Amino acid sequence: MRMMLVSLFFFLVIWVDAEPSLDQNLAFLPSADRLVLMRDNAVTVYSDRFENLRLWKGGPFETSVRSLFSHRDSTLAAEAFFLIPVVLPLETPTRDRLIERAMTSVSTMKGLQVYSVSLKRMETFIFDAYRTSSMNKGTRLPDPELSNASETEFTMFQNEEQTGESFSRYSFSHSSGWFQVTQTNLTSLNYGIVPLVSPQDLLTVVYVVPLDGKLLVYGVTVAKTIGLFGLERTKTSSLYTRMEALITWFTNNLKSASGS
Repeated sequence: MRMMLVSLFFFLVIWVDAEPSLDQNLAFLPSADRLVLMRDNAVTVYSDRFENLRLWKGGPFETSVRSLFSHRDSTLAAEAFFLIPVVLPLETPTRDRLIERAMTSVSTMKGLQVYSVSLKRMETFIFDAYRTSSMNKGTRLPDPELSNASETEFTMFQNEEQTGESFSRYSFSHSSGWFQVTQTNLTSLNYGIVPLVSPQDLLTVVYVVPLDGKLLVYGVTVAKTIGLFGLERTKTSSLYTRMEALITWFTNNLKSASGS
C-alpha cells in the first residue's frame, strides 16, 4: 500500500513538472494503445459519439475534456494522441513563448497541406486563414500578440478545400502542465453544396504537453452532422483531417521557430 501511494504521488508530481517523463505521462493509457503510440507515434479512435471515445479517460485532461464534450450531442467523434519529436529551449519562459506563438499565429495556416488517402498525395487543405474583428472576412487583423497573457480568444476566417469559407471561434490558453486550443464553428460547414454541420456543432480541442525531446499532443473533435441518410458516417475521416491539420500546422510552426 505504501508503495502504491508513493507511486501515485510521483505520477501527480510528474504531470506538473515542465519536463515530465514519457513513461509516466503514458501510464494512464491502456497497454495496447500505449504500445501503438510508442510504435507509430500516433494512436486514433473513431466513433459516432463522444461517450465511446476512451483515450482521454484517466489522463491529465480528463476533467477539461469531460466538461467540454460530455453534454454535446454528436454523430461523429474522433480522438488521437501524437508523439512529436521537436527540440525546444531548456529555459521554460522561452519554450513557452515559442509554443504560444506557434499555436496562435493562425495566418500561417494559409497553404497548409495534408495527405489525402483517397488521392494518395499531399493536397492543400487550407487556402487562407486569419484573425478578424467580426464575422466579415474584410475585417482582417494581424495574429495576436500575447505578451504576458496566458490566454486569448478571437474570430477566425478560413477558406478550406473541403468546406469552403467559414468563421470559427478560436481560443488559446496555457495552464499548469499543458497548452490548449479550442475551435468552434460559428457558421455552417458544407460538403460541396450539401450542408454538413450547423453553427456551433463542431468542436475541436488540442492539448499539448512538452516532454523531454518530444511533445505529447492530444486532439479530439466531435460533430453533430445534419442527417444525410447515413452518408455522414463516411465523413469521419474528413472531420478527423481537420484536427490532424491543426496539429500539423502547429508542429510546422514550432519546428520552424525552434530550428528543429
